[in-house]
Amino acid sequence: MNLINIGFSIYRPEMIPITEKIMDKRPKFQIKPGRFSVGMIMEAGPIDVWRIITDTSLWPEWGPSVLDVKCNDRFILYGSKGSVRTVVGFSLSFTITSLKKEREWRWAVGGVNATGHRIIPINADCCMLFFDMPIWAIPYSIICLVALNRIRKLVNSILKRDGKPPGESFPN
Repeated sequence: MNLINIGFSIYRPEMIPITEKIMDKRPKFQIKPGRFSVGMIMEAGPIDVWRIITDTSLWPEWGPSVLDVKCNDRFILYGSKGSVRTVVGFSLSFTITSLKKEREWRWAVGGVNATGHRIIPINADCCMLFFDMPIWAIPYSIICLVALNRIRKLVNSILKRDGKPPGESFPN
């Protein structure tokens, strides 16, 4: 796997011991043919993080470019369709183009293949969340970093609010 160091930590799971993964809070970057990924450690179980990123009612809370979402499915499914109203005021249609339950989902926004959302479980109480994008969209990774930080805070506040220890799924 060829990776380019761009001044931040580069995530290579085969080289980082689990204890170091958990301690290292810096953003992680991956480059694959035609794709760029940015990710962070989430101190919450993969199921909890999955619920946050698939709950369309929460997208405006963590998505810096999303003001509102219209979708018949509160929790996305493969093929879910809807629209997002952006911070610049216009709405774009979306379709969920790929979904691997509790692991990954991708969407097309305005007819263009957009970000992927990928979870890598570390253990029941910890995982990594990555946003994948086409190489041409690397500048969007700044927005993704803001979203990752918001997701980290959101999942922790929901778990705390509901009195759930990390890894124990919060209620519907």
